[in-house]
Amino acid sequence: MSRISIAVPTYNGSRTIIEMLESVLSQSFSDFEIVISDDNSNDDTIKKIESLGDSRIKIFQSSENKGYPGNMRKAYHLCSSPLVFLMAQDDLLADNVIADTVKFFDDHPNAGALSRPYYAFDETPSKPIRYKKTFDIPHGEYKIINKKSDFNDVLILLNTMDQLSGLCYRKSMVTIDFHDDVFPCHVYPFLSVIVNNDIGFVNNYTIAVRVNSSQCISTSSIYDKSPVASWLELFDTIFHEEKYKELRNRAKGEFVCSNWIGLLQIRNYSKKPYYYLLREYFTMVKVKPLNLIHPLFILTMLLCLFTPRRALVPFVNYVKNNISPMTIEPIEFIFNGANIIKYKKDV
Repeated sequence: MSRISIAVPTYNGSRTIIEMLESVLSQSFSDFEIVISDDNSNDDTIKKIESLGDSRIKIFQSSENKGYPGNMRKAYHLCSSPLVFLMAQDDLLADNVIADTVKFFDDHPNAGALSRPYYAFDETPSKPIRYKKTFDIPHGEYKIINKKSDFNDVLILLNTMDQLSGLCYRKSMVTIDFHDDVFPCHVYPFLSVIVNNDIGFVNNYTIAVRVNSSQCISTSSIYDKSPVASWLELFDTIFHEEKYKELRNRAKGEFVCSNWIGLLQIRNYSKKPYYYLLREYFTMVKVKPLNLIHPLFILTMLLCLFTPRRALVPFVNYVKNNISPMTIEPIEFIFNGANIIKYKKDV
């Protein structure tokens, strides 16, 4: 049995799958298996994976499309190792991450999960367009978070939960399975750990998330069920006991109902943009009435309601690729032995 499994749900990922797998196969630690669960792809994803010829890669193909939640659940349960590390088919893994992850769990027997900060890129991983903030602790060290932690620490953890890549689970401490709701699918088992055990957070950037192939853009049906409602139900499920009332309510208000960027995605990429937009608006105001007077919330809603999609999409893309990078503090992403992040002053 391998020390750790890398679970990879795939679907029509031929454009990016090789680059992702090479970032895993080049890791300094080699005692792992890569479990590919393919959701009935109709491109040459499988052919490209097989071309690598690495015996650590195990491929499982579905005869019908299960959707992301079903495919993620399948990938996880096919893993034979006690530790399961998630990777999306289009993201990149920094050097030495798997070795550091295994060591973390060896050194922290009460830890049932591990998170990380990440940054997102569009065309090239050397140009970040947004990033998740870390804790104010030395680079490469770990923050331990549990149900007794200060909420501000929990909030930093929650803010890294929207992407699956780089999250790692100790299977024996997970008490809830991957959920059918798309957005918090992988978060249910991850947060289930915190009720009885610790969660670690490594304080360096281990994952580069590619956004131009995200299903948030390509799959409009993911917005059919309210994303806000899906996240609210997550916290009602994980923290349903009365003793978690404050944690539950603060997570709903300060995490779920403070994500105004999601409104732009719904306006630009859902099947019923105005209906779904107003649905989210009323839910967010009901849970967090202060949104009614928050300037950024008001501005976002006005942009969504009164800007045509043909203008809003390029506007958002311009801000994402030209304005947002200017706000990013210097970060490191060590890939192939060097920090690949380039800033305007370096170009």
